[in-house]
Amino acid sequence: MAMPLLQVQGLSVSVYDREIVQAVDLVLERGHTHALVGESGCGKSMTALALIGLLPEGGHCTGGEIRLDGENLAPLRPEAWQAVRGCRIGMIFQDPGAALDPLMTIGGQIAEALALRGLRGRRALRNAAREMLAHVGIPDPDKRLDQYAFELSGGMAQRAMIAIALAARPAVLIADEPTTALDVTIQAQILALMQELQAESGTAILLITHDMGVVSENSDRISVMYAGTVIENGDTEAVMAAPKHPYTRALLRSIPSLDAPRGAPLDVIEGSVPEPSRWPPGCRFAPRCTGSVDACRAVVPRLEAAGAGHTVACVRHGEIS
Repeated sequence: MAMPLLQVQGLSVSVYDREIVQAVDLVLERGHTHALVGESGCGKSMTALALIGLLPEGGHCTGGEIRLDGENLAPLRPEAWQAVRGCRIGMIFQDPGAALDPLMTIGGQIAEALALRGLRGRRALRNAAREMLAHVGIPDPDKRLDQYAFELSGGMAQRAMIAIALAARPAVLIADEPTTALDVTIQAQILALMQELQAESGTAILLITHDMGVVSENSDRISVMYAGTVIENGDTEAVMAAPKHPYTRALLRSIPSLDAPRGAPLDVIEGSVPEPSRWPPGCRFAPRCTGSVDACRAVVPRLEAAGAGHTVACVRHGEIS
């Protein structure tokens, strides 16, 4: 069996003295997309930042491995990460305003990424940068090449950042809410562009999103995170058709339906994700779960088999349908 392109085992991350992510396992195969879903505050973005060596001040990996083509990246020093970012692991960040360099033109930032894959020559770099902007749906790309981030709208800045991430053709692409602030037409165009890159070069994509519709149509496998841990994962089709964890089922029920009667109340998940310093005992979802029992609060559930290639962390997954 071929080795996975990226294999994460037991990854735990703390920021100062607070554990934000605990014992996360992920496997990204060449040419496949793995979706990571969950509410805000569940640890998805912190996991992504750990995978690219960009944890915030006070952040560090406290356990686990991040193996890219067999090489463990977790213990790398900050300067060693420079050789990993870009052409080996690229990232589309959630906030383009914070990710784009305000002192460089958009064209200059794309040219930097293009140079990582060996492209040389001012004219060649500019032409390739123009092509990347056109690919992501930015009008008048010649003009945008010479503009700065503050001169772009939020949607254009998002697309420019996507162009930078795709330009280096990374082996692994982490896409953190890549279509935020984009209309549905551009959203479809961006997702199609990511799939095109994947088809051409076998890129493995980690897709972080709240949009379960995007997940169902654009991923092969799915991991559901809650309060810093993975509570369910498996083939996307199997998980979407028969979710085993109450949290996953609640996420799917909360998707608005066009078939619902006019004025019908929306399904919501009562309460909110607990803060890392206030994780409850036992199952972290138990305080919000309508099916919780005493055992849920007494035992920390571990991922266990719930079908072929499907695992879930719930002491009652065999009882609840």
